[in-house]
Amino acid sequence: MTITDQTKPVRIVVVDPDKCTGSTLCMAWARHSFEVGPDLKTLAINPFTDSEAAILRAIAECPRHAVSFADDRS
Repeated sequence: MTITDQTKPVRIVVVDPDKCTGSTLCMAWARHSFEVGPDLKTLAINPFTDSEAAILRAIAECPRHAVSFADDRS
């Protein structure tokens, strides 16, 4: 592994709980990367297992723009 590989951030899926209304439209496009939480709002499952194209579609279809990609720099 090179140094650049070690420092490259990993992409994760994030759901903003303040914006999410639990419509689960994201789950229609990427059902293996989201689940419904105890508050009936959607939670992201990371690392995501659906294709990046499916995640991008889930992001686009969210009516409240609660789903996004983020870099995990931890």
